[in-house]
Amino acid sequence: MTSDSAHRADRTLRKPQGVQLAISQGSDAGLVGAVAGIVSEPRCERADSFVLHAPLELCARFGLLPHVAPEARGAARERIAEIAVRYEAFGPGVGELPAGALPEDPGAALIQAIGEGDADRAEAAAFALGWRCSPRELVGVLGEAVVERTAAAAHAPIFLYLLPRVAPRGELPGRLLRPLARGLAAAPEARVSWFDDVDLDGEADALGLERALAGTPALELEGDGFIHPTLMQVEGAGLAAERLGGVVGRPTVEAGRAILRTAARSMLLESTEHSKYGWTHALTLPQALLGIARSMQRPGRALAMAATHVLTFRATRGSGALDPVAVAGLEDSVGEFAVGEYSVERATRLASAAAVHEDAHVAKYALACLDASAGDRAARGLYLAAGERLLEAWGVV
Repeated sequence: MTSDSAHRADRTLRKPQGVQLAISQGSDAGLVGAVAGIVSEPRCERADSFVLHAPLELCARFGLLPHVAPEARGAARERIAEIAVRYEAFGPGVGELPAGALPEDPGAALIQAIGEGDADRAEAAAFALGWRCSPRELVGVLGEAVVERTAAAAHAPIFLYLLPRVAPRGELPGRLLRPLARGLAAAPEARVSWFDDVDLDGEADALGLERALAGTPALELEGDGFIHPTLMQVEGAGLAAERLGGVVGRPTVEAGRAILRTAARSMLLESTEHSKYGWTHALTLPQALLGIARSMQRPGRALAMAATHVLTFRATRGSGALDPVAVAGLEDSVGEFAVGEYSVERATRLASAAAVHEDAHVAKYALACLDASAGDRAARGLYLAAGERLLEAWGVV
């Protein structure tokens, strides 16, 4: 083992002092605040999947805590503390920002820096913006600018959705945006563009949208399966424009439900081969886009991008069009999840299992299922069953 790897291994064995103190004091807000102080500093080395997900994982695990059974809370809090441990062990941070680096208009500066690919300026602007804006204000400033961007695995909308969702009073700092800002600036050209010339002012056609997504034909997945190249494959094939061009538009409750229900049905009706990192994103990405759409001047772009994600995952991970008979049978089979104390018990079990699981995607997906079920009570059983399906894919019974 080299001296550097030995140093990393040693750092993984102990919690940062502030995190250890927060654990002992028992305050959830204090714990996530201490972890956020570490996670908000970008690392010097190129971010891997864990570093990219760390702010999102922190938000998701914090959001799950109110739903966790009392006997699982200790383990769930330890998982939150581990985010800081692993983040520090990844390598040194970039340090303090230089004096004079903070712009006067951080929102405009951040959008400009991302477009120009200037990661240092983007980070400085994100730092200033995080100090000045509430979580909800961040959505208004940035939502429009990040909807179609696919750098940082297209995860910027998830952060903007989760932060005000789980920390509306600033329990988590907006400075968590710093690492994500660097990721967005790393690939300013990465974006979906097929709906640039589509009229999105009229209401989306919910029934047509549901049929278009359910009937998506299968394409052979090209490349490594990462989100940006897969979106580009589907856009380049003309499939998104062909199937969605006539049915997208301004979001409605029914159109949003059509998108998210199709994502949940995909988790349940397709094989578990792509459950962990495919069908999870098929729900979390569009849900976030629909969640921030209400703060946008052009909300139709958010719905179009949300539908594009589901179409892309269905085309490249699905087995072809969803069978209407299978869909109807699924709806009948999960109906029992949707009512009474039985439903509450299943939701608690899902949240508790996800909160103590090691993988960030499990935490994000479980919270997404709980949020979707709260916003679509008629499909509550569908989303709870989808969350349990993911746990089964991980071998959690």
